[in-house]
Amino acid sequence: MSPATTPPLLAFIHGGSHHAGCWDDAIAALRLTCPTIRIMTVSMPGRLDEPGDLATLTIEQCVAACCEQIARARRDGEDVVLVGHSLAGVLMPGLARRLEAGSVRRAIFVACCVPPPGHCVVDTLPTGLHWLVRRIVRRTPVIEAVPWVVLRFFFGNGTTRSERDRIRAVTCAESAALLVETPTATWPESIAVTWILPTRDRAQPAFTQRRSMAALGGVTDVRTIDAGHDVMITAPAELARVLLDVIG
Repeated sequence: MSPATTPPLLAFIHGGSHHAGCWDDAIAALRLTCPTIRIMTVSMPGRLDEPGDLATLTIEQCVAACCEQIARARRDGEDVVLVGHSLAGVLMPGLARRLEAGSVRRAIFVACCVPPPGHCVVDTLPTGLHWLVRRIVRRTPVIEAVPWVVLRFFFGNGTTRSERDRIRAVTCAESAALLVETPTATWPESIAVTWILPTRDRAQPAFTQRRSMAALGGVTDVRTIDAGHDVMITAPAELARVLLDVIG
């Protein structure tokens, strides 16, 4: 196989208030269709077994930790496809630039937040969520738990009871600092981008995702899925189908 057709390593990066287990259903759907696919999940510091202090966490620390995990999993000469969800959008530009030159084949942004220059994640949130999160981050450096009613409205709208249980099972404490820090890395124009846009997303509605695409520098390959924010839990088979279509 030529480098362009050799299957890549898919590196899944979770979003805010979630840990890497949020990808389990989508990964199972991927492996059902393509059992030999190379997949890894990346953990931001302070989640599951990845060490880190949520109270002092920075974007750069997250980028460094994610890059180290990918470097350990990657085989010699293997390309990487980055798949990030939600808050991972602030890490992806720095991660793409930090990884070995030429090793990132494509990046897939799933319902991501990419603030415009000079802004942070909180600035991009829809009005109700912006007001709530701004109040929370002023009170504490660590968001121990997002109220369930908030999780259900913004992450789990239109879900079944079992899907809501799955969302609750994969949520965790979050660093307030990541939500108010201004990202500085810009996207490398040489790396192809696909954007997966859940059309019923309340945490990152379509209009805010379009703004994030513009902040990234413009995205021409946009795929829509009829789902809410946690599309990897509520529509894992559809997400897997789109991912496989994108990476060929």
